[in-house]
Amino acid sequence: MNKQKVAGAIVISMSLLNVGCVNAYQSSYENEGYSSSKVGVVTQQTVAGSILANTKGMTLYTFDKDVQGISKCYGPCEQKWPPLQSKTEVNEMGFSTVLRKDGSLHVRYKNQPLYLWVGDKKPGDTTGDGIKGVWHIVPAVQ
Repeated sequence: MNKQKVAGAIVISMSLLNVGCVNAYQSSYENEGYSSSKVGVVTQQTVAGSILANTKGMTLYTFDKDVQGISKCYGPCEQKWPPLQSKTEVNEMGFSTVLRKDGSLHVRYKNQPLYLWVGDKKPGDTTGDGIKGVWHIVPAVQ
């Protein structure tokens, strides 16, 4: 092999190594300990601080009327406050799932079911926080 080919191979190898490191760093940074691929949750910076959001950056909320990790939000409530759902069971890093009445899996954080709010229109919106005194954003660190 001539020197140009060897140098080119080294540059390509180093570039691939750098891309791999950057991707690993971004994955770790974006999730800050949360497994978005399994849980569907990431941290999001908002005017309210660092909060939990779905993978699209939409704010997640808890409902004070939920008891013992079971959702009390059905019918018209769940139309306004869609539950964060998972396709598979989860039980890691404070996250878990619970069956809803329709058989779907509802994602919980520290035994609190998580919801989205239809009033939030773009990532980072927190317009559901404090509604009726029973809906609350979920801080990223509790």
